[in-house]
Amino acid sequence: MTARHLLTVFFAGISMMTITLGCKGRQAKTDYMELARKAASCNQFQLAKAYIDSVRVQEPDNYSLIRESRVLLHDIEFAEQQRTRDYCDSLLKVRQAEFPLRQKDFIFQQNKDYGNIGYYVNIRQQTTKNANRTYLQARVEEDGKLLVTSYYCGGASLSHTRLRIYSKDGSFVETLDVPKDGFANYAFSDEDANYEMVRFNEKRLNGLLDFIKIHADEALKVELEGTRNKTYTLENQDKQAILGAAELSVVLSDINRLLNEIRLAQAKMNYLASKKAEKESDTQ
Repeated sequence: MTARHLLTVFFAGISMMTITLGCKGRQAKTDYMELARKAASCNQFQLAKAYIDSVRVQEPDNYSLIRESRVLLHDIEFAEQQRTRDYCDSLLKVRQAEFPLRQKDFIFQQNKDYGNIGYYVNIRQQTTKNANRTYLQARVEEDGKLLVTSYYCGGASLSHTRLRIYSKDGSFVETLDVPKDGFANYAFSDEDANYEMVRFNEKRLNGLLDFIKIHADEALKVELEGTRNKTYTLENQDKQAILGAAELSVVLSDINRLLNEIRLAQAKMNYLASKKAEKESDTQ
């Protein structure tokens, strides 16, 4: 092959490369709006939002397209809240159907004169029926919060602020201290008897509920700790009342959480709908 021939082939190759690169440079831009619409129609909302962001990057000066992307984003946000509301509503129906089963051994009590929050307590653990007994009472407030109260009745004052529960193998769980406040946690004397009440929220229970659940089939000992200590056996009816209250607490907590999420999602939907109506009226 002659030198002239080689040069001809070389320049021809360069020409073809230039044409190819030129064609690639003139390829149509990715239609991110169309991809966003398709993703939104498949309920892939996060992907659709990512495509909308790409529209703004790719066409920063295309105000008409950007307005169109904002309308789609508004519809996506509305659909997201609607999906959240519907999902929570379906779960709420399940929990509400479960509630009567979990609540059947409990009675609802409330002191309306003081506007106190109502609570559920096991029928066998009502305070009026256990006035002179040392025991652990579980109650579940309307919002699902669980409280365990240590009631003590005896000849000597203990001034107890915490307690331990032991299993038969010697393992135990200990609550955190609860200071006396004169309201929910207090002590008093009546003739020859001393009464004490110490109320533990879930944080101060410090894993006590899980411990009782794990050792539910065993005999458990309760030790009240104060200036004096007292140990007694946790009666089976009290153990079952505590475990039942824990289950009721989960159901009530879920019901309240789902109701709040439904209200929040609906409020956001109402806001988005009102903003859309405002924009539509402005364009008329």
